[in-house]
Amino acid sequence: MNQVDENLWSCLHLASYLGHSEIVELLLKDYRVDVNLGTDDGSTALYLACQEGNTEVVKLLSMNERVDVNKAMIYQIQPISVACMFDHVTAVKWLIASGRIMLNKGFERGVKNHTTKYIEEFSQNPELGIRKMRVELGVLGFFSFSFFFFFLFSFFFFFLFLFRL
Repeated sequence: MNQVDENLWSCLHLASYLGHSEIVELLLKDYRVDVNLGTDDGSTALYLACQEGNTEVVKLLSMNERVDVNKAMIYQIQPISVACMFDHVTAVKWLIASGRIMLNKGFERGVKNHTTKYIEEFSQNPELGIRKMRVELGVLGFFSFSFFFFFLFSFFFFFLFLFRL
């Protein structure tokens, strides 16, 4: 049941990615299936379903008690974040409806207060809340990326000046 290919994808990963809700439902009934198994980049079946916008699969997985709805991939992005980034409103609704979202794990640490605010807005106006959350995550990523290169070039020029090459 948990056999994987060279990228560590199981049959549950593939069914979730492709949106085969009937297969996912059958696999969830078998307790031998590791529902939180990560691929080579740490993506879970729920993460892949959120990424692709397969809302029926997201519903099945997020309502299953064995599935960790907060498990982040290796880049510390949670399923709710990827659903927001790709504008999959219904997927976000199902994740919130699970009642198990914890915003203090993984990538959300830096935007916890904003994410909480957007989830509150989302419950009142789904389209506006998800748009704001996606913009905030994008801005945060841009500034983190910019800071990294500023830091890298500062060290480069510091050593260049120090050794006067």
